[in-house]
Formats: sequence, C-alpha cells, structure tokens
Amino acid sequence: MKHVHTIIEKINNLALHPLTRKRIAAAVAFNHLYVILREENDTVSTYWLEIFYCFVRSLEGCDDPSITNALAHIERVMKVKAENLKMPSLHRRKPHEFDDATLTYALYWLLSQCGNLDEHCRAKCMELYVNVSQHIDSSAQETTQNFVHTYGINHLNNIILKGLESGVKDISMASNMTPLLKALDYYMWLINKELLPIEKFFPVDIDEQQIFSHIRSFACQFWRIIEESSMGTAATTMKSKELEQLQALQCKVLMTTLNFIQVLLNVNVSYFDLFYIILLYTYNRDL
Repeated sequence: MKHVHTIIEKINNLALHPLTRKRIAAAVAFNHLYVILREENDTVSTYWLEIFYCFVRSLEGCDDPSITNALAHIERVMKVKAENLKMPSLHRRKPHEFDDATLTYALYWLLSQCGNLDEHCRAKCMELYVNVSQHIDSSAQETTQNFVHTYGINHLNNIILKGLESGVKDISMASNMTPLLKALDYYMWLINKELLPIEKFFPVDIDEQQIFSHIRSFACQFWRIIEESSMGTAATTMKSKELEQLQALQCKVLMTTLNFIQVLLNVNVSYFDLFYIILLYTYNRDL
C-alpha cells in the first residue's frame, strides 16, 4: 500500500504541474498502471476521487489525448464503484476544492469546472458530469436540482457569470470576450440537456438578467467595430496574426450569441423579450 501511495502521489503531482509535457507524462503513466490500480477496492476508495480531481485540472490548457484517455479510465471505474464512492470513508483523500470526499460532491465540484474558460476543458467536464451523474442519482437533472437545493441558484449563476462582473467593456481584448463565450456555452448546455427548468435561472423579468446586459454591451461594441472598419477609421497596433485570431473570436462569440437566442426561442421564452434582444443585433446601433 505504501508503494501505491507513493506512485499515485507522484502521478497526481505531475498531473497538476504547470508544464504540459509533465501533465502528459502523468497521464501516460496512469494509463499504463490503470488496470492494476483499479483492482484493489481500498485503492479505489481512498484515491480515485483525488485522481479524478487532478486529471480534470490537468485538462486546462492541455488538450492531449493521453489526458482524455486517463479520464475515460477514471470515469469507467467511477461508474462501476459508484455505490462505494457515494458513501463517506475515513481513509478517502479529499481534494481541497471538494466540500466533501464523496462522488456526489465530486460532481458538485465538476459543475464549477463546466464554467472553465478553456473550451476543451469545459466541454469534457460537461460530458463527464452527464455521464457520471446517472450513476449516483436517477439522472443528471436530479443531480443538478440537488446541487441547487444544497447551494442555491445564485451560486450556480455566479459560477456561470464568473469573470463578467465588470461587463464586457472592450472587445478588442480576448480576455473580455472569453468569459461571455463561456457563460453562453454554459447556459445553452443547461437548457439543451434540460438540467434545470429555464425559469430557475431566467426569471420572468429577463431584461434584468446579467447575461443580457453583457450581450447588449458586446453587440454595441461589435457594431461600432464594423462601422469603423467600413469607414476605414479603425486603428490597431496588433500583428496580422493576432488581429485575425481576435476577429475569429469576436465572430465566434457573435455566432454563439445567436445560437443562444435560438435555444431560447425553442423553449418558448417570452416572444417580446426575445424580439427585443434580436433587435439589438439588427437595428439598434446607438445603445
């Protein structure tokens, strides 16, 4: 057991290393040892949630197949050993970001990672959340409802809107658009997967919701940039490659916003409110 502890500790430390090559090395090592580590119930009960935490964190900024494969192995064991991992254990190692060392609280933490700014990381977290939830509750919907019952809807909205507190004031900076793209992705995921009733996070007065004020801000600035470009008054000190990447991100946010509006239309949100939002993109240039 002592040797297993040492090996797992080294793998976990490498999985959290700032250098991506060391994170990949951790995943390669785990993938080779996975068949051995999964055999002992005590090993799984003690270390599996910590291993899960480390490799989810390892995803951020490192889109490598080895890490994805490691998470697939971890997920498979979590499904098989769900009943054991749902129960508290005195010997289980608890990651410091978990509120408790059980599979339920691992999934509650995973919901926060679904709001990661790294697009690949949050997409994988969303996939893991839906896949694993059905093994601790009857569905991902029930797990999400239990999360809201435990922490409140404001806590979930704070996760989704993190990074947008001061608004999108300058869309010539990628750092001001990425949180908006993340928030739109998160809301669409919740709606498309029917994880919560839409009225839970969008009450009747839709115009008071923060996400729509940020959409308006982005739309106004995007329109001004188009106008300046068409009149030849736009000025930039960016290199052509940087400008191209920024413009691609701006277009991606715009398309995601339009997809978000379509999603709302599909769930029959007030026609007047939706029409108001669409007008911002098509007619109102001076907000």
